[in-house]
Amino acid sequence: MNKRGKGKKAVSLVVSYVILTGIVIAMSGITYAWLKFRVKEFPLNGNECPEDVSIIISDYLCDQDLNNITITVENRGRFNISGYVTKINNESKPALAGRYKLCKVGDDSNECNQIIFLPALSPNGKNSQEFDYAQYDNIKQIEILPFRSDEGEVPFCSNALLRQDITGCE
Repeated sequence: MNKRGKGKKAVSLVVSYVILTGIVIAMSGITYAWLKFRVKEFPLNGNECPEDVSIIISDYLCDQDLNNITITVENRGRFNISGYVTKINNESKPALAGRYKLCKVGDDSNECNQIIFLPALSPNGKNSQEFDYAQYDNIKQIEILPFRSDEGEVPFCSNALLRQDITGCE
């Protein structure tokens, strides 16, 4: 009788390990599914910017004699900004914001409206640039679209797009 009792005890020990292993695998699967669901809610891949990217126009000054505008932008977000793209509207229709390129003074290239910071503009950092609006006669609204450079990709931060009405640049 002793032999039978010992044999049953060993079988129940193996069964308990199998059950314990099954529980651990099931819990791992549940945790994986939950994390996968949570990551879908907050995606952040190479084509998107973090939500906390924010840029503002802290100051602007129009020189109506030269048809130039000096724009000072400030990074109010929590991440570095690699640069921004500027566009303007010279009509009072807000639906047309970002209609024309606003080029840097003396730059005739195709990318004349792209400002690139070297090094990147850190949080609370400021940068001033001078732009020429002579070909448009005036500026009613300006649009600034920041971008970040991460691991070779340059995603535009459409969630941080800034549109601001401008006065005094006629």
